[in-house]
Amino acid sequence: MKVLKSLYKAPKGLIRIKIFVEGERVKEVRVTGDFFFYPEEKISLLERHLKKIGLKGDLKSIERSIHDFFIKEKIETPNVDPTHFAEAFYLALKQLKQ
Repeated sequence: MKVLKSLYKAPKGLIRIKIFVEGERVKEVRVTGDFFFYPEEKISLLERHLKKIGLKGDLKSIERSIHDFFIKEKIETPNVDPTHFAEAFYLALKQLKQ
């Protein structure tokens, strides 16, 4: 199993992403950091959403998907927006191309 990692400094928080990859499939995604995420229990939904995005996609499509997810689930992350999570996720994915 391969682990892709990223560390992204948003204006008011640090976002850590770990993507566990087996073959061509995302097995698990973990999102941690020092940001506020309300409601807290929905971070696991974000992890599942990122898993569904998978290994494909450009930054703009990932941003759009995460933004729509935040609206649908009524997620608030003060001073950290969906774009920052998309950037962190995309940074981790770029490791596959290196």
